Amino acid sequence: INSACGKTVLKETVQTNKLAVCTGDGSNYAKHYDNMGGEDRRKLTALYYMNPKWKKENGGCFRAFDPMNPEKYDDIEPLYDRFLCFWSDDLVHSVQPSYAKSESEHRFALTVWFYADDDVSISRNDEVEKIHFPETQDAVSLAG
Repeated sequence: INSACGKTVLKETVQTNKLAVCTGDGSNYAKHYDNMGGEDRRKLTALYYMNPKWKKENGGCFRAFDPMNPEKYDDIEPLYDRFLCFWSDDLVHSVQPSYAKSESEHRFALTVWFYADDDVSISRNDEVEKIHFPETQDAVSLAG
């Protein structure tokens, strides 16, 4: 990836990971960036689905939002052996509620985060944040 970018963007030695399990009781992840700023240096998210018995009625789709219109999005089914990769500081997304009926249908997702080489590599888009997270903007203006 560093070669494709033409510069060093990702650290070659620092990654973290998580195995997320949505158990089917409506479990989900609300709309967010993987990297919301501050001291967070996660830059690239790699997501691998391990759901051999997943069915559409199980839910748990990955929802990628249009940056300028929160009403527009693409739902990506968590199909077995599917791999997603996106910039952690750029893609607003969520995970829709999971309604698996049995443990064998739970939604398993292995996430690996690759870290930015420096602070400059982390991007922010204030306009997108105002559109998707107006409550955060209200809190900032009240504090300021």
